[in-house]
Amino acid sequence: MFGSLIRKKRNDVIPVLQRRINRSFTQQFGIRGRRDNRSAHCEIVWVIEYDSATGEPDFNSVMPAVSRDISPRGISIIHTKSIESDRVLIGLEGDVEPTFLLCRVEHFTPLGHGFFFVGLDPYEVSVVEPSQLEVIHQKLGKMEPSPATAHG
Repeated sequence: MFGSLIRKKRNDVIPVLQRRINRSFTQQFGIRGRRDNRSAHCEIVWVIEYDSATGEPDFNSVMPAVSRDISPRGISIIHTKSIESDRVLIGLEGDVEPTFLLCRVEHFTPLGHGFFFVGLDPYEVSVVEPSQLEVIHQKLGKMEPSPATAHG
């Protein structure tokens, strides 16, 4: 019973990632193994860690990261913070609203100079409440440089 529920949730994730690939590339990728059809894909994503005490996402911990590659079965990111939890929410900017994917952290490799390469296995599309989305926007808004700072 639980196996079919997990497969359904994973099957909900695949189209989200495929749409991202299709938006950047003209060819349609088939659904195969994790390593097949991985494509370089660079965009800003939001990383939200889970609180170890509550087991819930800590929306105040949101940090931007850069995606490195993407496939219908996974995503990897370059991040400037050590990830302590075994799962994270990844926020993807959308045309109308953002999409959030619940992901298992598959590997976490220090690259040096404060950067980390993180491999993620997304297994569920997650719903984020408007109040939580507001926390994300407030936190990320404080990270934006002022126009004078951004242009030197």
